[in-house]
Parts: sequence; structure tokens; C-alpha cells
Amino acid sequence: MLLAIKGARRNDFDTATSSLPMIASWLVGSALLENAAKSKVVAASLFKNGFAVVVREWPLKDGEAIIEDAPQAALGTFWLTTSKGLKISEARTMLQRTAGERGAASVDELLGLNVGKTISLTLTDGKSETGKLMTVSQGMIMLQTKSGYAAHPRGLVRSILADAPLNFKVKTQTDQRVVKVVTSTKTPGFVYTFGLEKGMTWAPAYSLDISDSKKLTITAKATVMNDLADLEGIEARFITGFPNLPFQNLLDPFTAGMAVQDFSNQMMNFGGGGGLGAPGAMSQNALRRDARGSFSESFDIPEVTGSSAEDLFFYPRPNVSLKRGERGYYVLFVGESEYKHIYTWDANNSIDANERYVGVPEEPGDVWHSLEFKNNTNQPWTTAPVITTQGGELLGQDTLNYTARGADTRVKITKALDIRADQLEEELTREQINVRVGPNDTRIADLVTLKGTFELRNMKAQEVTLSITREVVGEVDSADDNPEITKVVKGLRAINPRTRLSWKLNMKAGESKRVTFTYKVKLLR
Repeated sequence: MLLAIKGARRNDFDTATSSLPMIASWLVGSALLENAAKSKVVAASLFKNGFAVVVREWPLKDGEAIIEDAPQAALGTFWLTTSKGLKISEARTMLQRTAGERGAASVDELLGLNVGKTISLTLTDGKSETGKLMTVSQGMIMLQTKSGYAAHPRGLVRSILADAPLNFKVKTQTDQRVVKVVTSTKTPGFVYTFGLEKGMTWAPAYSLDISDSKKLTITAKATVMNDLADLEGIEARFITGFPNLPFQNLLDPFTAGMAVQDFSNQMMNFGGGGGLGAPGAMSQNALRRDARGSFSESFDIPEVTGSSAEDLFFYPRPNVSLKRGERGYYVLFVGESEYKHIYTWDANNSIDANERYVGVPEEPGDVWHSLEFKNNTNQPWTTAPVITTQGGELLGQDTLNYTARGADTRVKITKALDIRADQLEEELTREQINVRVGPNDTRIADLVTLKGTFELRNMKAQEVTLSITREVVGEVDSADDNPEITKVVKGLRAINPRTRLSWKLNMKAGESKRVTFTYKVKLLR
């Protein structure tokens, strides 16, 4: 069900004032929807979870609008307003009878529509009979033929023929739920609805072009998926952020048409959730393309900047026209940033989540070739998939995490097979101690001193920067090469502190390096 009102000016909604007596009454009328009009979407702000804040408009005729396609908005988000200077004196939903027609759904209906016409019946025994159709009732068909009247059981009729066209349309009357809005004057204007609706979303993506050795080019695009309503030259805004919308999966009772008991059950059973998936990373080079230009050169990119509202950011896109069911491709912005290549290794911890010693893997760790750069654009970057290209070659794919304006970020390209990273760990000392694990619970544990060793080798032909992180469960005693030490919050029942060690090492071509650290950990027996 949608709204129907006449007239619409683009900026009226922003400056409108309204009064909204919420009269929830259900009336059955016999008038047809002669003055109803379809809604027109004038603005839409799209979230990434399949919902959009949609503004629709309908023209008023003689101070009244009959809205037959009222939007199904999320609970609490459906609001009515009018053109500036108009006041709403009545707003209610009701049932209004509409006339229509449909095709005959059975032979019996078809026969009933053609009483009085001359037809020819073919019976199941192959015989046929022609005459004027007199009646169709109680499974019998009565014909007036040249030789008199003939009655045939309906079940014996196999086909119907006629010289003149048969009537096959059944007239219908349907009770349709509509919204009636009445203003206090008959001044021309428009009615607007504002609501969070399901069926429209956007999917962001980025490309990083590192063909230049010093500056990368970042291009952002939006793919709009529209299964909600036709859009004709509207300004769409793509939202990044995490709004609090706990009722997004519940329908607003004003237009939902649900009974009181159904609405009560909906509220009693309220619950839900959601999340955003994160794409994986590609592990090797692939997919060469014919590079006729960068991903942004083929598009006219509007010279408009986004806007912030508290903790949300809106990417604007003017002149969006999409029919329902269509998809749109839009380039949002292009930016540049100085970057540097960095190689990252997240070394495995040897203590599991239950504070048991599990040791370190024997195989070498995965070192990733990554890019480190700053957001120098005028807008934040939302979380989305990102590809890295160079000279038309796709090098890899990763997730670009949310990056505020002016903040640094890091993107993985591919595994660095020319950099080897091995980890060893050995026990230095062990002593028995008593550990308090609860208010009235003291247990025996071993206080173990462990020495970790990284064996690193750069087999590339150029110097690289290697970034290493290693989480340590226990107290750090010492560490080579002055790593950055960050305390991590431990669990409520944990008996050991947690620390993250972070190194940034410059390694020359062909250089091998050893890095050691020691720490003490309590292990329950």
C-alpha cells in the first residue's frame, strides 16, 4: 500500500510544519478512489543494511489527499508533514472500496458471463450442440436450440465455441486500505511522508591505484540496489556510520493494517540484529584488464562534498534515476595520498584463551605485503572491499576499515613470499606458586619464564619495513629493538595480564635478523 496526493515541490518538505492528530479508525466506504495519485520519491538516504530513509510526496486536491500506496515504514519512523503554511486537520487510515476486473478463473465463470449468447458446446462423447445459453446453475447448462431446449451436465462439457467474442472479464470490488489526509484550508500544496523503509541499499567499494611510486589514487564507488520505488532525478545520500535503529524490523501500526492483537504480539516478540560481512583477501596476482584509463576517468564526478550529522556521514549523489528493480553505479570521489610499502606479520600467541600453553607453530608465519597511507580527502572512508591495482594489473583485495579524515590506515595486498618469519619459544625457569583465582579459591600454579625468538630474513632485492605484532599473556621482562608496548584488557577470570608488543624494523636487502623477548606467565596445574 502506498500514498496518493497531488502536487509536489522539491524543497517544501525541509521547511514544512505539521500537526498530526493520530486518529486510528477503520471505516468501510463505497466511494471509488477517483482522486488518488501514486507517490513520488523526492529524497532518499540509504543505509548499508537494506533500509533507507525515504521522503515521498503527494499533491493535495481541495485540501485533501487519498493515499493508496502508503509506505510500510519501521515502527516510530512514519511521519506526515505538508507544504509550508499548511496544517493537517485529519489523518486516518480507512478501507475504501475500489472497482476492478479480472479474467474468468473457471469454465463455470466463463459460462456465467455469457448467458444470452449463442455458443457451441463440445461434449465428452465428441458430439456438439449449438444454441442460446439460457442458464448455468447447479452443475447444469441449459441451451435453447432450433429443436427446443437441451440441458447438459456441466461435467460433460469439453470445450466452448462462439461466433462472437465471449465475455471473459469478471467485475470486482475490493476493499483497499488507504490513508486520508485533510488540511484545514483548500490551499494547493503537498503532503509528505518520512519513514525508514526496507528495499533500498548501497554497497561501497574502493580501488587503490599504485602505478605512481609515491602517491596512490583512491576511487570510491557506490552500487545502489533499488527494489522499493521508482526514483526520478532525486538526490540520494549514502550513509556511513552505525545508527541506533532497534525497531527497524517492526512495522509502524498506522499503515501496516495489522490488528491490535497482532501489533501487541509483535511488540512482545520484539528482537533482532544484524551485521556486515567482511570480504576475504586474495592471495596472489590475477585478472589482467585492458587499461584504457583509471576507474574514475570515465565518470563525471559531482563537485559536492558530504555532510556530517552527529556520528553519521552522508555521501550525496544528485540526479539519481532508477526504476524499481534496477541497479545504479556511481563514482563518489577520487583522492590522492602518499603511501609506503610495509610488510606485516601477526605472530601467533603461545597461550590460548583459557590460559593454557599450546606453543607456537613450527611452520613460518604469513607475512603480508601491505600499504600504509592517510585519508587526505574531505570525507571519512566507510568499511568496504578494496582492490589494489598497478598498471592495469589487479594485485589483491582486502577490506578497507572505517578511516576518519586525517587518520592513517593499512590495506593488505598479497602474501610476501620473499620475507621469511619463524618463531621459536623456550622455557627458561619454572617455580611453584599459589594463585588466587576467586574470593575464596587459591590454587597451585607454575610461574614460567619463557623466551621468544623471531628469526627474520629479507630475501627481496630492496630494503623493506617489517611490522610485527605479538600478543603476550603474562608480564613482559625484556624485548629487543624497543617495541611499542600496549596493555590489553584481560578477562574477568584471567590470572595473567595481557600485553601487545609492536615492532617496526627496517631490513636491508638480503639481511637476516634475530629478535628476542622474555616474559613470565602463570599456568594453573
